[in-house]
Amino acid sequence: MANSEKTEPGTAHRREEARKEGQVARGRDLPGAVGLLAAIAVMAWGSSGGVAQWRRLMAALLQQATTPGLLIGWQQFRSTFLLTLEWSAAMAAAAWICGTAVAFQGGFVFSGKALAKLSRLSPVENVKNIFSPATLSKTAKSIIPAGVMAWLTWSVLAGSWNQLIQSGSMSVPEALAWTVKLCMAMAWRGGLVLLIWSGADYLLQRLQHEQSLKMTKQEVKEDNKETQGNPETRGRVRRIQRQMARRRMMRDVPLASVVIVNPTEYAVALRYDPAVMAAPVVVAKGRNLVAARIRFLAVRSGVPIVEDRPLARALYGYVEIGAPIPGRLYTAVAEILAFLHRQARWRAG
Repeated sequence: MANSEKTEPGTAHRREEARKEGQVARGRDLPGAVGLLAAIAVMAWGSSGGVAQWRRLMAALLQQATTPGLLIGWQQFRSTFLLTLEWSAAMAAAAWICGTAVAFQGGFVFSGKALAKLSRLSPVENVKNIFSPATLSKTAKSIIPAGVMAWLTWSVLAGSWNQLIQSGSMSVPEALAWTVKLCMAMAWRGGLVLLIWSGADYLLQRLQHEQSLKMTKQEVKEDNKETQGNPETRGRVRRIQRQMARRRMMRDVPLASVVIVNPTEYAVALRYDPAVMAAPVVVAKGRNLVAARIRFLAVRSGVPIVEDRPLARALYGYVEIGAPIPGRLYTAVAEILAFLHRQARWRAG
């Protein structure tokens, strides 16, 4: 029965399938909370004074509106236009931050599979869903923060009750400044409450999502077979790949400049063309039977064979096929190539 328990984390394939079906960890209110706080922050500390400039402009406009026969002048129109641009930029920045919050939760996901579930259109199923634990939980998660925000709003108003009563005797700039300050205080508190609540909700949704993705050990094995293939098949493919690589390697042995051996266990074929190569390159290497095959091909092709046990071991252990030899082996290999070159010149004559 232990194998039937879902104790293993979801595989990458399982997560991708869940995403295609629209199942991602997402806090519904988190982007809105982040966007709200971003908007409040940008408005409060925006360029050119932000809220303070807007407050002064509104006070000037209200004063002119109460004076008969006066029209809003060009200066007021220009100030209004510039502040509108600043606030538009502030809203754009808030929207960008909100989009970043959405991307943090997994991005925008559109799933046709989620829309294709016709059972969602069933009246009977919808009635059942209304009274399901999940629906009641969502309702509670909406009511609780709304109640907390209402209480915070009332606490701010209660603390400013005397000023609220006296606001009728304030001048327009004073009343507007006090109103903006009061609204900003309520906005900050409400935004922070919404952010904390939505952040906790997102963490809960993520935990539930991870729990829903868990798999049994058998499901993990089946998933790996589906995505990576049967282990026997993978082993057979690897063997075929090794055989093909070995055949390619053996075809390059006749092109080698020298084969360095140890003397029967290791064999490494080097090719060096000073016109196109900065250093000798290993074109083939092997041990035991493969080494014997390299030596046989070298003898048949007339490639010189040189016995140097330490060098053969070093080349076999540290240099991959197709790679140039490292600098620390230059001297040893250069001596061998120089010896072969002198020998070839002596034979020629």
